[in-house]
Amino acid sequence: MRSTSRLRTAAILATALLGVAAVGCGRNDSNNNANTPGSGSSPSGGTPQAGVGFDGTTITVGAITPQTGSAAVIGNPLTAGNQLYFDALNAKGGIAGKYKVNVKVYDSKYEPQTAVQQYGSSKAEVAMYVQVLGTAIMNAILAQLKTDGIYAGPATLDDFWVHEPNLMPVGAPYQIQMINGVDFAVRKLDAKGKKLCALTTDDPYGEAGFKGLEYGAEKNDLKVDVRATFKDPNYLGNLEKAGKACAEWVSKTSGEDAYKAFTARVG
Repeated sequence: MRSTSRLRTAAILATALLGVAAVGCGRNDSNNNANTPGSGSSPSGGTPQAGVGFDGTTITVGAITPQTGSAAVIGNPLTAGNQLYFDALNAKGGIAGKYKVNVKVYDSKYEPQTAVQQYGSSKAEVAMYVQVLGTAIMNAILAQLKTDGIYAGPATLDDFWVHEPNLMPVGAPYQIQMINGVDFAVRKLDAKGKKLCALTTDDPYGEAGFKGLEYGAEKNDLKVDVRATFKDPNYLGNLEKAGKACAEWVSKTSGEDAYKAFTARVG
């Protein structure tokens, strides 16, 4: 059962973030008494008291994201966007004009085990996670998030999170994005009747995008002629296969480095 203290903090932050679909924050500490000093709750409303991730004046949120490694090219700009939003909010006084928000960033290196370690060492410091980047990363810590009753913004857009009550939507899932991409290609890029190639990573990220591509293709009387998958973004063997088979329209759920290598070979 979620404590009133965590829901109080959740309501404050969620109200501020609804405009950017960024998430609310909340915690579930079953040993806390919501009516005791320092529990983060005010029984009859009014000023919230201090609690985990909230010292009475500042709300601290976390971001578990790759700051180093191959996926840092995604993680760092995304985190900069998180920071920019809260900087702008804080410049206006913060939430309700008085509660500033501090973002603490934890480097996952885009490695599930590292992310689990970072989650374990940071969960006592933050009210919630405004960003957890990566499908495999999100899956690695999801069970603990549920157990701890902590809300998070999944910067993974696979559709599994749609049914998870403690994961807040930040955008359309990969499947929907790929369906929209096929529809756009048919209507605006003259893709009707052309060959479709899929270049995907051999992981849940790539699989999610491919599911959407298949569905979108079927609904537009198309089919995916070739699918190339790979584990290492720097491995180019499968790129040759996809490039030789078709180069008219390419679905990308592969990471920037691999896509650049692919387009260089088929361009």
